[in-house]
Amino acid sequence: MARYIYQGTTEDQNGVIIPSATVFVFEAGGSTPANIYTASSGGAAVNSVTSDSNGFFSFYVDDTDYSSNQLFKITISKTGFSEQDQDDIDILELGSIVQDTSGNLGVGGVTPVSALTLPLENDAVTPTLSFGDGDTGMYEVADDTIGFATSSNVRVYIVNNGLFMPRGGGGAMLLLEDTSSTNPVVLPSHLDLDTGIGRAAADELSLIAGGIESVNISNSGVSIPGTLAITGSTTMGALAASGWPSFNAYKSAVQTNVTGIEKIEFDTEEFDTNSDFDATTNYRFTPTAAGKYIITVIISWTNYTAGDQVELYLYKNGAAYKEVKQVPDTPSHGQTLSVVVDANGSTDYFEVFGQNSARNTSTIGGSNSRQSSFTGCRIG
Repeated sequence: MARYIYQGTTEDQNGVIIPSATVFVFEAGGSTPANIYTASSGGAAVNSVTSDSNGFFSFYVDDTDYSSNQLFKITISKTGFSEQDQDDIDILELGSIVQDTSGNLGVGGVTPVSALTLPLENDAVTPTLSFGDGDTGMYEVADDTIGFATSSNVRVYIVNNGLFMPRGGGGAMLLLEDTSSTNPVVLPSHLDLDTGIGRAAADELSLIAGGIESVNISNSGVSIPGTLAITGSTTMGALAASGWPSFNAYKSAVQTNVTGIEKIEFDTEEFDTNSDFDATTNYRFTPTAAGKYIITVIISWTNYTAGDQVELYLYKNGAAYKEVKQVPDTPSHGQTLSVVVDANGSTDYFEVFGQNSARNTSTIGGSNSRQSSFTGCRIG
């Protein structure tokens, strides 16, 4: 049992609204009065209604009074106006479609508030607007929330601040707001709004945990602003990110006639993960990530007078920082300097110098990485 609403406006042949007109309802094609009702339930049957001051009228037809293929005729009457007839109107087949004076339609008996208003259905099994077999479509879950369902299960919600995919324990979410390096908009869980993926700048992605940028990914590489903790085994390739520079350089030829203090020119690189070592001009290491570095220098001295003092220096920012001094009793000797240093990741740089304190001519070996080398690697 159901009652189906019909709504319309009383107008003359020119489309002019006729206020307070009488609307008679008949069975189609004749003059037999039809049973109509003024409410969606209860009340006695009538055969006419009166339009309001705006020409709007409505009535209901009960499906217990007529079969679904019954058609109807409407006659609009008012003194001073010519009667207007509308015949063969299908009310029961159309269902409860509501039309207001502005032409807006409401489906399912709802009062239209827009061009097309559908009834509220809190059900993914039978969504309001469905497709195919009826269990796939969309519906208004609650005020300002639209649900998209497939196979009777809601898959996506669209809400005021974005959309999310419900799952046990959370569900991923896309936020409709501005992103940054600390404000993610792609979230693994809609229950954790400060953890996910953001955008630091053009061509840069940020992996964010608890509102803090943990990893920055750009077209130039990957950097880790915070502390890197490695669990399990790893390789040098895994540490070749922009935040963990390392290099090894050596001399490709001997450096002769070393008397006073001279810069040792390491002109060949075995590797340089961040291009932080200059092997062509200044022969210096300028780390581009702040932290602690272990620096190791190996020098092969030859062609000096036994008993001369040979000296090896690590310079930082143009001044002696660490040194090793020895007096070998033979005319060839190897020296090693290894130290942990701090670097600010921008302006700090490191160079290697050597001298024979007696100012006698000496030679620093070269031609391969086994003789004289300069190595650096970030460790913290």
